[in-house]
Amino acid sequence: MENRKQLEGLIREYFEEILPKYKEVTVAAANAGKKLPVFHKTDFSGHIENFRQMKAAAQELLPAAEKIDIPALAQEEQTAARALVASLRDFILLCERNMSHYDLMDRRQYRKNHVSMEDFRLSVTGVNAAMMKSVESLNALETANHVLHGEPVRQDPDPEYETDGDTVSDDEQAQNRGQDSEEDANEQNGE
Repeated sequence: MENRKQLEGLIREYFEEILPKYKEVTVAAANAGKKLPVFHKTDFSGHIENFRQMKAAAQELLPAAEKIDIPALAQEEQTAARALVASLRDFILLCERNMSHYDLMDRRQYRKNHVSMEDFRLSVTGVNAAMMKSVESLNALETANHVLHGEPVRQDPDPEYETDGDTVSDDEQAQNRGQDSEEDANEQNGE
């Protein structure tokens, strides 16, 4: 019972304290980075420090989550504990990638640093990859938390793969993309 209360407390702290702050910081940093003024340099150091603080907060939770005696827990609790550890690890990586990206954004403002578009593209790709992995593990944690509390688990269809209520297979998607490409090529050639 004590392990369950500790697990619930860690999940609550993650959901109620760390993740909302991440959302605020991410929005503020993204807004600052949308349009870099020509004559006025944007200081990203505050955003980088905020990501560093969130990383530290997640790193404080991680050892406590890893120390929970998983074999002594019921199946639902084991699933939630593993999902919490995975989500925290992915979140820490996401914060690291964001810190690196905004450091690059800060350096990009100055020509003497020679930040290429390829460097910038790789940085954005790294942040996006970390975000996707973090969202997946966060969704798994949210589902495990619902099961842990006996709440119904929401089953949302993936809108990316739906058309008029029918699910489109991977083969059909590839075929549709091929047809679209042919149509685009024909339009460009004036056919």
